Amino acid sequence: MKLFTWLKALNDRIELAADESLAKTERLKDTSDERMRQWEVEQADKQNARILIHAKYMEKNKLTPEEQKRVDDWKLEGGFKQ
Repeated sequence: MKLFTWLKALNDRIELAADESLAKTERLKDTSDERMRQWEVEQADKQNARILIHAKYMEKNKLTPEEQKRVDDWKLEGGFKQ
């Protein structure tokens, strides 16, 4: 009977350790998922900032109508294909 009680206690400890390990794994997974989402948001913010900077640059450095016409004519003639 003593052996059975000892084995039952050992089994209970193993089950408790397994449950704790599973809970820890779930917490780590949630943390990892949150970090991945945060990283994706940061990357999107950086990309949006690049787009805004480029748009401001393009607005600041607009071509004059004459320059734009020359570029359009050049594109019609084949651009870099020559």
